[in-house]
Amino acid sequence: MGISFVFILLFSVLVGPAVFAGVSYHSLIIKSDGSLHTFGYNYYGQLGDGTTTLRNTPTQILASGVSQIAAGHNHSLI
Repeated sequence: MGISFVFILLFSVLVGPAVFAGVSYHSLIIKSDGSLHTFGYNYYGQLGDGTTTLRNTPTQILASGVSQIAAGHNHSLI
């Protein structure tokens, strides 16, 4: 069980149901309110926050309206 998986389980307990997409280096989370949070490796800007800064904790990217996500090695789809 990877650290990202353990983190998403903890995150779900703390903030409610969530959808998770994760790969080796970055992860995306949709909270039950439709907000999008990302964290992890960001060398190619795959977190979608407009930077290439590594994020060790989930950072909110969109406040609402997200219903589907997918993640690949160096990209994210919303």
